[in-house]
Amino acid sequence: MDAFQTLSVSVIVCILFAFIVKDAALAVIAFISGKKLSHSIRIEKTRSHFALLRHDLLDLTRRGGLDSNSVTFQTLYLLSTKIMRSPDRYHEISDVSRKIFFLQEEDPANRRFLSVLRKESETWNEETSRILFQLTEGLFMILIDYSLLMRFLFNLSRIVKRISPSLPFFDRTLRKAENLEKKRHPFMRNIVDVKNELLSFTAVESKPIRAAT
Repeated sequence: MDAFQTLSVSVIVCILFAFIVKDAALAVIAFISGKKLSHSIRIEKTRSHFALLRHDLLDLTRRGGLDSNSVTFQTLYLLSTKIMRSPDRYHEISDVSRKIFFLQEEDPANRRFLSVLRKESETWNEETSRILFQLTEGLFMILIDYSLLMRFLFNLSRIVKRISPSLPFFDRTLRKAENLEKKRHPFMRNIVDVKNELLSFTAVESKPIRAAT
């Protein structure tokens, strides 16, 4: 009888253990699936952002608001098209950004490019400046899509700013996080540098970009 009871207890323990293992495995699978789904949603939002930007850019050109032969148009078109087609190929986006902006150190072509772009910026209309600002927002979206640290700080800053809109702490923290991520992931340097370079061309106000999930 004792042996039978021992066997029964062992069987029950094994069954309970099997259920625990199954539930743990399902929880892990659900967690991984949830992360993949969240990533897919962020990527599609980024793709939609650049698709709309590209549409607005082409519409502006068709209406005569921007010369299609200008450096401004070619820069915005090439970069937005590349990102729209592959918003999660971060190394490729970085490489394209470097090539478009001649980001090699002390490259004379970089100075010429920025000089032409700055000259053209003197004749930009409000729509062109808005599209340029949307491009910088999109580049920031790519950074928070890739970086868990920046995504956490960005979402936290949105919560804090609802309570205290004038608090500048998180803006400085996000800039520090950008610099940290540039060191941790060197390929991100091109994306961050292009974003900051473009921001220097415009002071257009824009609505806050979407939250990262």
